[in-house]
Amino acid sequence: MKIPFIYLILLSFFISCKGDQPASVKENLADEYAVINQTMAQLGNKLRKIRSGYYKPLCAPFNTDWDYFNKEYNQKERGIIIDRLLNKEVDTSNVCWTAIEIEIINDSLHELDTLKPTLLDITKLNIPKNIILITRSDSLYSTKWKSQGISYSRVLIDSTNKTAYYQYSYSNGGLYGEGFEIFCKFKNGAWAIVETRQLWIS
Repeated sequence: MKIPFIYLILLSFFISCKGDQPASVKENLADEYAVINQTMAQLGNKLRKIRSGYYKPLCAPFNTDWDYFNKEYNQKERGIIIDRLLNKEVDTSNVCWTAIEIEIINDSLHELDTLKPTLLDITKLNIPKNIILITRSDSLYSTKWKSQGISYSRVLIDSTNKTAYYQYSYSNGGLYGEGFEIFCKFKNGAWAIVETRQLWIS
């Protein structure tokens, strides 16, 4: 059966529009979390920063900014934060409270191409011990953060496990946010970002 010439043109146009996204996609959530975890720190200044920064070195003992901590969180929140830090085995006597970050993340990895949205399993994300990562359904979540947060899409990984693509965005509230396309390659036994493209900015 002959394929009309116009369909061949449309097919080639569709393929060219896919850019560097994986052409033949496999679906494996464990691999998707591996891509996100191994490239998260590589986002650099594109990684959303709350308050005094995402990463901050430990402070000397007795140098805790209690005023900031008490002003920023109410009594209930302070109790939840301290309990979670202790559960993560953070030595709370040896950190500045200003180095403790509350990061809000969307409850789902949002839809991307053929991959449907799926609930985020927060326990699968590897984050520094001084970070408390919460979703909007978390007991610590406050409406004062309603316009803040980070979001990840599903991850498109090619069937040979060599290239991957996902979308990432952050908002610090108001007109302060960006969205990116993240292109990755598997090299030297790990995933690395090879290119980022800005999708939007506010």
